[in-house]
Amino acid sequence: MNLVRSLFLPSLVSLVVGCSSDGGEPAPKPECDANGGTVTGTIRFGGDPRPKALALFRRAPEDTPLQVMAEETGTYQVELDAGAWLVDGEDGAYCKTSKPASVTVEACGSHTVDLELDCVL
Repeated sequence: MNLVRSLFLPSLVSLVVGCSSDGGEPAPKPECDANGGTVTGTIRFGGDPRPKALALFRRAPEDTPLQVMAEETGTYQVELDAGAWLVDGEDGAYCKTSKPASVTVEACGSHTVDLELDCVL
């Protein structure tokens, strides 16, 4: 019996220690575990940045939009769930995009959607 213990026990300990995640090396980190990505852009009218204009994000045309206000520089940034999105822009007066842009947001992706406003007077 002592012979079995002396042969079997060290092998079992080696097996358990060899499979341990505490072997001194850190476990690999996943590159990304996010469910969405970032969309950035600039809202312009006549080529000039449009401060305080809105970028409007919808999954479908009939959906209520998620509104993101542009900074003083006309730029915006938003984190969105992965998937297809329609993007419009407006400035709250008479200016808006003539048709929506589309973007497919990928998990951990970075996407740019610049918007040009048209004004109807």
